Amino acid sequence: MSYEKSYYETDNYENYASREQRYHQLAAEVLQLLKQINLITAESSIIDYGCAFGFLMKGLRENGQLNVQGFDISEYAATQVQKHGFNLLSKPDGKYDVMFALDVLEHMTDDQLDDLFKCVDASILIGRIPVSTDGIDFHLAVSRKDNTHINCKTKEQWMRVISGFGYTTIFRINLYSIYDSDGVFCFLSIK
Repeated sequence: MSYEKSYYETDNYENYASREQRYHQLAAEVLQLLKQINLITAESSIIDYGCAFGFLMKGLRENGQLNVQGFDISEYAATQVQKHGFNLLSKPDGKYDVMFALDVLEHMTDDQLDDLFKCVDASILIGRIPVSTDGIDFHLAVSRKDNTHINCKTKEQWMRVISGFGYTTIFRINLYSIYDSDGVFCFLSIK
């Protein structure tokens, strides 16, 4: 499965492009949270791993973040990101203060996750992952519908995976635009 135009318009989304304002609000809310607990400054380095069209990156930049980069495997998404004045990393590697991984880890095999966390060293990991509640299939119908969702785990299983990469989950995120629920694991973890 390639993540080209049809994926963003029909496969899992009716119209991904219509979600831009949601990501801008998410950026503002998460930045406010990170600032309140003294985990971020305007100069903090941020990578949005699986950035799609760059909406979150744009929202972060509009909220004063100076050092924002993104990565996505979709060539189509890359053309959309460039419209917002960003160039994608050709390979995600290096050290970052914060890594966002929203709705992306479920698209990766465990071996691909290993490769990612060997290349990217982020002090803070903010994630949103569709999960299973029964250990068999994704809890939400929309998550089951996406045939690119190949890594189905419970929240507890995901916490063990994340812990294996050196992270401690500090808390589950519950804000207006990003929140933990039965079918979705939203978290902030630190190294």
